[in-house]
Order: sequence, then structure tokens, then C-alpha cells
Amino acid sequence: MVLQGRGLFYGAPHGTMDEQTWNGACKQAKEWGMTYVHPKVADRTGYWYTPDEMVMLRGIAREYGLLCYPYYYVTVTNWQRQADMAATVGNISGGLILDMEDEWFRQPAVAAAFGERLRAQFHGLVIPTLYADPQIISQFPYTETLKWCDAWMPMAYFDVWRERGMPMTAVEASAWLQPQWNELNKHLVSQGISARPLLPLIATANLPEKEVVGWLRAWYGILGYCGFWYDGTYAPYAAAVLGEPAPTWRAPGPASDPQPAPKPKPVPKPVPEPVRTSTPPPAPVIQEQVPFLPQTDLPANVFIPVQTSGLAQHLSESELLALWRRNDASVPWDPSHALVRTWLQIVQFHPELGIGAPVVRDEQHADTNGQPMQFLRLDSGHWLTYYLQSGRVALTGGGTLVAGALLSAPAALVAAPVDPVTPVPPVPVGGGAAQ
Repeated sequence: MVLQGRGLFYGAPHGTMDEQTWNGACKQAKEWGMTYVHPKVADRTGYWYTPDEMVMLRGIAREYGLLCYPYYYVTVTNWQRQADMAATVGNISGGLILDMEDEWFRQPAVAAAFGERLRAQFHGLVIPTLYADPQIISQFPYTETLKWCDAWMPMAYFDVWRERGMPMTAVEASAWLQPQWNELNKHLVSQGISARPLLPLIATANLPEKEVVGWLRAWYGILGYCGFWYDGTYAPYAAAVLGEPAPTWRAPGPASDPQPAPKPKPVPKPVPEPVRTSTPPPAPVIQEQVPFLPQTDLPANVFIPVQTSGLAQHLSESELLALWRRNDASVPWDPSHALVRTWLQIVQFHPELGIGAPVVRDEQHADTNGQPMQFLRLDSGHWLTYYLQSGRVALTGGGTLVAGALLSAPAALVAAPVDPVTPVPPVPVGGGAAQ
């Protein structure tokens, strides 16, 4: 489950906020049409709020119908303590945003170890804010970081790029970034890591109002979240943003009306030095490709009723088989079996779910209350459960039903998780974000 809507960040200019101040901030965020609020709660090895105060932040936000997912600026110095602190913040708040910047350059081993230690203590959603242009900021360990994260927030601070002499409009910035995001997704898949959902974050201080609106329009229906850094500079844009539809993910087709397999879409070439022209570049499109299975071989009425990133990944049959057997080469491979067919569908059309691969050789069998079942444990912590009598295949994780598919009837088993998660603020093309 990823974020959907608008999110507002609160950082160093505020410092800590008491109950009265935070109540006013949440009231204003609600009036501005926000879905999420993201206060900064820790920096390096120091907390900004006590555990009780973090509970207060979350509780007041909920009174206004907002979700509070705080962020934490983390570095490599004394990373063990910071991983432990991050787990504490996540377990209190239900979701965690990590602000990761220059200190992580050329530190892949530390990034991997940090994630391993964090994930041993916290199993909820983790989303880092990272530099938005991975092909330019190649010294950051994107692969080692995104391996243990659920999504990431590109810091698309094209207001900063404008200050540095790059004539970046919203459309130009989108055309500059989109090919880099596609290439990163391809690289992740090649490493056996599912493509991660993109939750962009923009800074508003130095942008004309029309460019903030232009960014929202360029990505509407493609990426379902936009974060704003930060509340102190956001007010002049609030009315214009509220006048635009809230960001939303591209919705899957209904179970009873399967959509044709997506056709490959052209990807704009990277623009190393964007130049303003009278004809703007085309709006960005996150790359989609046809899966290796013919459409007629796919379950006709599989429906995954969760927020999706609009991404699809094209893997060959041999690549899918390698992913299926990455933990045990003897795991049976039968694409006609309901469990395998459902796994194929989710891996290719819903990579953002990150369901992983089997960790045991054979399916487990059970008979509960007269209901015969087969179920398969995946290394992501999810389970695929096949109900032999009804033909349903359910995807569950951590005891919560997160998606369902009915392979033999037109209806779908629908149940979604609660409490999504959110992002945090930094800056691209070198230089750290306001902390």
C-alpha cells in the first residue's frame, strides 16, 4: 500500500511543535486539501520528540482526517543507533520516511547493513527521500537502499535547478527525470528487486505558480502522490493546487472487463541540457511493456484492488523462472497452476507490491473448517493462498489481506490494508536539502 494524494512537510524552520501549534498546522493542512502531514521528528542521533509526543502528533492529525508519517534525517555516522531510532519512529507512527543525502555517497555496504538492522525491528512501510536524478547522482547507493524500501520519493526540486541556470519548466523537468526513473526500474528488476513506486516531492519556494500546477498536470493519473516542501513557503500556491484534482494512481480495469495487454510506449530521450522552446517536450509516461505470457494465457478476471503505481515490468519466461526459483531451484514451476498464474500476474502488472519468491519447495496444504487450501510462503513475508473449492487465490501479508483474485468467477475478493505511508524533503543535483 503506497500513498495517494497530497502531503505537506514540516522541517527545521519549525523545530519542534507543541500540541497547540501542531493542532493549528493540521487544521491548516486539512483546509489546504492535504492527505498527509510529515513533521520532522529526529536528526542523526537525536530525537526531536519523545515517544509520547510522537503519539500526540499522530493523534491530532487523525482528528482532522489526516495521516501523519514523520521523517527522520539519517546519516552513516553511528548508523547502528540511527537504524534503531528509525525502527522506534516507525513502530510508533506506523510508517517511516528517511531523508538520505550526501553522507550516503559511496556507502553501499552501510546502506545495506542499515536496512538489514532496521528491518529486523520494523516491518512496516519505509520510504526514503532520495536525489531525483539517479543517472547524475550515481554515487548514491540506490540499489542497496531500495532493496529494503517499499517505495521512494524523488526530490524533484527543479526550483533549485532553475536557480543554477537550467531552464527547467515542470514539463522539461519531467522529461529530464522520467527516462532516468525508467532506467533505474530496469536495473532494479535485473537485480531481482521489484520496481519501486515513485512518490515525488517538489519544493515550492522559487517556482512560479503555473509550474507547480504544470507538474501536477504532467503526472496526473500516472503517479498518485505529490509532496510539498515545506509548509512555510506553500501558502501562495495553496489555492491553485486545491483547484487541481488530487494526485491519483492509474486504476486497474474492472475484474469483469479485462483490459488488453498494454502496448509499449515510446520513452523520451534524456535531455542533458534542457532548453526552453516554443514546443514543450511531451508529457512523461512511465514505461510499460507486454508481459511474456500471451493475453489469452492470463487469468481473465484477476483484479488487484489496491493503489498501484501504473508500472509494469517486462520479464522473459526464463527471467521469471529464475526469480521464482531464486531461493530453491527445485520449486515446481507450472504456469497453469492457480498459485503460479497469480504470482506471474502480480509480479508483472503490480511490481509495487514486492511479493518476492517462494521460500519452500512445495505448497503447504491445510483443511480448515472443511475448506481445503494450498498456500505458499514468499520471502517478502506474504502468503499466496489457493481455496480449492471456490478457486480464489488470496495474497496476504503480516496477517492482513492485501489483495485477492478470483480465477473461476467474475467477482473478485476485495480487501485492502489500512494506513498507507509517506515522504520527506531534500534537494537534487548535488547539495543537501533543507533539513
